[in-house]
Amino acid sequence: MPPQNNAPAFGEYLGAIKSLRKQLSNFGISKKKRLKDLVKLFLFKEIPYVEVAVTTFCTLKCKDCANYIPDIGSDKHYLMTFDEYKRYLDNLLADIKKVHKLVLLGGEPFLNKDIEKILQYSLEHPKVRKVKLVTNGTLDIPENIILLMKRYTNPLFPKIRFFISDYSLNKEIANRLKIDAITAKLKKFGVPVSSVKSAMWYPVSAIKKYNRSAKENIRNFLACPFQCVSMTSNFLFVCPRAGFFKMYDTCKQNEGTEFFDLTKPVTLKDYLRFYSNVFFNACDYCNMIEDVKHSVLPAIQKENKK
Repeated sequence: MPPQNNAPAFGEYLGAIKSLRKQLSNFGISKKKRLKDLVKLFLFKEIPYVEVAVTTFCTLKCKDCANYIPDIGSDKHYLMTFDEYKRYLDNLLADIKKVHKLVLLGGEPFLNKDIEKILQYSLEHPKVRKVKLVTNGTLDIPENIILLMKRYTNPLFPKIRFFISDYSLNKEIANRLKIDAITAKLKKFGVPVSSVKSAMWYPVSAIKKYNRSAKENIRNFLACPFQCVSMTSNFLFVCPRAGFFKMYDTCKQNEGTEFFDLTKPVTLKDYLRFYSNVFFNACDYCNMIEDVKHSVLPAIQKENKK
């Protein structure tokens, strides 16, 4: 059952929208996406985007992985079971009417033995408008999953998008990629597939506290091009990096404002606080704004330690 008696009053919404608009104006941020997200929450009880790491295990060990996947220790890795996923997704959506886009990724999602059931539940869920399934193209796609996707590929209103992150410009790993074979197989069954050949990545800085001023952190957060609200294990964070920082107790993050425990339902008041935030403590440990000014070859592999 949805949570009861937790709907924010009109004044709470209006105050949050006015406050965020003022912050955007004060810091000269022309990108108004976050303000639009708050308005949609108010008008339609809709959240725009959630990505779910259904596993942290991956077939690659990319040196510049933006989400620090290769740095996760063996005692911290997880494979989300279907029962866990169902519970977390239901709690995520308990008090809203719709999530516009739900992205299933990893790690490498096809390392999760429950991926078919996870995908099916996502596609059948009435509160999920679109699903995107992301792979790095190193593993074959089982036929039963292709047939499942085919049922949701109505050309007018497709609910599923299959996406391959194409790292073939990196010759070091090109022979491990099955992108052409996967694409041909999906097209044979009439399932649309898209990919982007990532010409360059950006280097990922070492994690440290940057001790920026409050104004600098707020400006960095509001200007960040990758505000990827993310489910990591049983928590919902503003981005995957915040999830990694929580995993290793890198910085203090406030539950109920900066992240949510998905073993219990998220309320509309929770979302109002979350989307009206102008700063998250994790931001002071992230250097992405500077990193994206540089470029490196995609998917450079970390050397194995002897």
